[in-house]
Amino acid sequence: MNKLIQLSEKEQPVKVVKNPFLPTRLLDVQASCPSGLRLVITETDPDVCKLDASQRQYAALSYCGGSGDAALKQLKTTRNVLQMHLAEVPLEKAPETVADSIRVCRALGLRYLWVDALCILQGDREDWSKESFQMSNIYENSYLTLCVVQGDSCSSGFLRKDHNPPNVRVKFQSKLDGSISGNITLRMLHPPPATLRRCTKGFGKYSRIDDEPGNSDLESASWGKRGWTFQEDQLAPRKVFFGNLMFHVSRGSKLEAADSSTVEHFRFIDTMGSLQQGLKTWYNMIIDYSERVLSFEQDKFPAIAALARHFSERFEGQRYIAGLWESDIHKGLLWTLTSEWKEFDEYQRLVPKEYTAPSWSWARRPLRLDWVLIGDENPKSELIRSCCLGSS
Repeated sequence: MNKLIQLSEKEQPVKVVKNPFLPTRLLDVQASCPSGLRLVITETDPDVCKLDASQRQYAALSYCGGSGDAALKQLKTTRNVLQMHLAEVPLEKAPETVADSIRVCRALGLRYLWVDALCILQGDREDWSKESFQMSNIYENSYLTLCVVQGDSCSSGFLRKDHNPPNVRVKFQSKLDGSISGNITLRMLHPPPATLRRCTKGFGKYSRIDDEPGNSDLESASWGKRGWTFQEDQLAPRKVFFGNLMFHVSRGSKLEAADSSTVEHFRFIDTMGSLQQGLKTWYNMIIDYSERVLSFEQDKFPAIAALARHFSERFEGQRYIAGLWESDIHKGLLWTLTSEWKEFDEYQRLVPKEYTAPSWSWARRPLRLDWVLIGDENPKSELIRSCCLGSS
């Protein structure tokens, strides 16, 4: 893994600036306290302040927190326990996915780790507003993002999984000695050739004929269906994906595993050249994002706020209005739903009762959508005035 990460860094060097960005809080995974883990405030921590620019590196965790008991009971930092966590974080109480990410950081020699549940004050609206605004910086400036694509909750873990590759049992009977018989288990150690994939397709081993194990890992993962992980994946420059079958390290537009197998991995933000290309990319991103799931529909805008900020910083003067861009509002309003046809009353029941977005915004609809005009069409229009008033 270290070798692949080094290759990734060589191809996409870390930019060393005079005052590199650091999140407000980080976990020190090599702390001198008994658990070896504590929370630090980066602006005032003496160990952090002593680091030069090239040493100010941290990893960020991208994972499924889950729902129900797992999410409610996971170890969190609140204002009540902040001072305790600044002294020591009880590692034995950390959910398995967080504990595994700490083990990975220690093995790679990375001292600092950002985990949302521990580095943002939970239940504190003011802190959440401040830190969620920094989300683009947190992932964009991380040295490495650990993407846990296996499991569906923070208690799943990812290092101690039993790897059970596809296998088949074949009965045998000795022709030389009739008393000798039994079973032989044939186990697949490498990605199978296309002919074998065709044979096993009907048994659910691979979702498509051309699937590799890495593809199966990513496509079936709950992580890839969550709303919040969309911008985390898009913004992080260097990632390790931990799947059920293997791990992959991002290298450009591909993910490479230890066995040299690769999986295509597309980042929308790499296709933002001109403003016109950027707007088309924005619409395509939202199409993908609209298929993802959020625990709370009110998070529809916050979960892509970092991407919107990235866009506005890349293209100066662009005004963001409820998920659309003012300069292209005449095309942005021409969204349409692509899900199966529904009766109006049934459709209305799907629309959240709580205010999430203006009625004219795509974000008001919890269904997959598309745009009528995202090709080379360039309709002429004149924008007189635009405004968006908050809900009272």
